[in-house]
Amino acid sequence: MKMYGDVFIKVPESQWDEFFSELEQSLKNGWTRNHEAESGPSMEKVRRYFDCAATNQRKGAMLALVPSSEKPGTLYVSNVVPDETGRLTHEEYNAILKEFFDCFVVPVAKKLQVQATITPENRNIEEWLSPDSFRKLQIFSQMANKSTGSAHPLDQKRWFDFVIASVNNSDKLDSTLLGRWLVEEAGWSDKVAESLCIEFEQQTGLLKQYREK
Repeated sequence: MKMYGDVFIKVPESQWDEFFSELEQSLKNGWTRNHEAESGPSMEKVRRYFDCAATNQRKGAMLALVPSSEKPGTLYVSNVVPDETGRLTHEEYNAILKEFFDCFVVPVAKKLQVQATITPENRNIEEWLSPDSFRKLQIFSQMANKSTGSAHPLDQKRWFDFVIASVNNSDKLDSTLLGRWLVEEAGWSDKVAESLCIEFEQQTGLLKQYREK
């Protein structure tokens, strides 16, 4: 599936000021740091914004670089927002992200001897599912009536097998990724996929709460 990419920079907090300074000094080709966006009263102290001007090859956008709450000592790109209304396609988003990463983040990371990574734009749902869960999802998808979802008793049993496996295996799959896979990879309609995603959220939530008691 086409995914919005992620950029992670593993840099000690003691080097953040130096990293941001070096990054700002390296900007060129229509890229600038947006100090005005950083000055708002509600903005996090270490949140940094970078603008890229529109050209024939890309849309204008603003990119946010922030600390990760899950990975201490790590900065990541939280979003790329277009200057115009609407949203960027996966291709447009990833092209801007890759330019920022290749042209500015990588050279600065090498200079400061810190690690920087970018995730691929094409990823498989198996990254968020165990082999057992994925196999059961495939069985359900291949054998179910794609116009009725999990309504038929046999389809419902296969669906429950997948849901239970996903909880038992502590899978990281969320309903958004599941919905995209159902529509883009497995050929389900948007309407039925949306219903299955709602079921997935409700049923996995119920099972997790039950297990915690």
